Amino acid sequence: MQVLDFRLSGAIVRVTPGPPASVTVHRIARTRSTDVSGATALLSDASDSASLTVPGVLLPGRIEFGGDLPAARVTPSTLPAAEALLALLEAGAADDGAAADAVSRALAEAPDNPVAGVTIVDADESFEATGNGAGASATGAGTGTGAGAGGAASGGDGAPAPAPKLGGDIPDPDFFAFDVETANADEGSVIQFGIAAVRDGAVTDTYSWLCRPPAGLEQFDEDNVAIHGITPTDVVDAPSFAQRAEEFGRLVDGTPVVAHNAKFDFTALKRGCKAAGIDVPDVAWACTYEWARRVGLQVENYRLPTLAREAGAADFSHHDASDDAVACAEVALWLMREHPGDEPTLNPVKYTENLGMEMGMLFGTRLVPMRTTGQSQVGSGGAGRRKAGSRRRPGGAQDRRAKWDAVKAPEVIPEKNEDADPDGLLYGQRVTLTGDFAPYDKGRLWELIAQAGADINKGVTKKTTILVAGPWDSMTSKEKKAREYKEKGQDIDIWNEKQLFAVLGLEEEPPF
Repeated sequence: MQVLDFRLSGAIVRVTPGPPASVTVHRIARTRSTDVSGATALLSDASDSASLTVPGVLLPGRIEFGGDLPAARVTPSTLPAAEALLALLEAGAADDGAAADAVSRALAEAPDNPVAGVTIVDADESFEATGNGAGASATGAGTGTGAGAGGAASGGDGAPAPAPKLGGDIPDPDFFAFDVETANADEGSVIQFGIAAVRDGAVTDTYSWLCRPPAGLEQFDEDNVAIHGITPTDVVDAPSFAQRAEEFGRLVDGTPVVAHNAKFDFTALKRGCKAAGIDVPDVAWACTYEWARRVGLQVENYRLPTLAREAGAADFSHHDASDDAVACAEVALWLMREHPGDEPTLNPVKYTENLGMEMGMLFGTRLVPMRTTGQSQVGSGGAGRRKAGSRRRPGGAQDRRAKWDAVKAPEVIPEKNEDADPDGLLYGQRVTLTGDFAPYDKGRLWELIAQAGADINKGVTKKTTILVAGPWDSMTSKEKKAREYKEKGQDIDIWNEKQLFAVLGLEEEPPF
């Protein structure tokens, strides 16, 4: 049996005549190591509420389907295929009989009326990530806007650049780097999006989008203005946060995103969308701060300016969102090149896996943090500061320091989530960790515990309500102290690491 393949950007849509006629959307992998399994629905169901958003000068388009099928990205070069697909769906919308007839006609007419990106293949032929739109497709997103509300487009060197022409053959980015600036202490008060697109190991395009913060979060704090210099006057005529968030979702649309201290940026995006009453864009993300910590760089600190300097990046204006996004991209590329591990890659998804970690996810109402899943393949080391020819000798003080480094408490204590579920076991608790929690990073555990509504304590005090004791050579001083308090009548529970993992849901796979 022959079928029709419509090759879009990042997806192949296969239409089968049946009976009954069906539609399968096969997403080409961009945010994981393997392709996403195809989702299938009856053509009559897929045509329900099907719609096509035509790609513009700066942003890609999108074709939506019924039948719970995932949407597919549409670029100028894949627009003819998307239009032909929509016409077929509309022709077969009435019922299964009409759907089968529409597909049969399309198969018969295709040889005489070829459409770019539409091919006839055997039904048993596997999907291939090649051809028009699946490998290199025009995104129409080659440049972004300048720092103003409308602004001029800027290329990687900051110089004005013309907007890409429709129909140009611009490949999809390998990944984006992302940063936001806010008007006040509420993360949702986003007033600037900064985005950098990376292709073939280099930053090719930048976007700087000012916006008005969501309603209820419009107050500008002096401390924030002093940091980034953006005032209410600068955004008074800018597009709304909701518009910029929608544009961000369309631009990214399945491409991996990296950010530095990414939890802040994606919490900001989530809270801003909630305040604006709009859906949160689905994003798979990685954090260069977490990468650097996992690699074990020998640097003064893991702040973005420090890592950018180590990476040899150009001087930049810290706290300008677009400059920060470019710096983050440069740091990400540097880490992947200079600390590659056993399987060198410039793919953030694969590099995260090499580090023994899992990508963070933003979807629906959930922000799923990155997490440690196993042993890192990337060796720790300095940032190019060690003398040539010097070697680390095994054993001794260095190994002892490494052991302590693995379990020492991070410097920054995350703030508890006041909006957490009050019925959760950790809500309102004061929690202290001691011992080893491999394969999970202690800083990440802190963040998850704080997200559950608990206060984090570095030490055991008379206010501590839960001590979690991970494995160690002997009873730690914190555990001894907790047991002493417990014997004296203090209401303090002592958990092992498995109890904590279970409460945090670390034994479950996120619904990616």
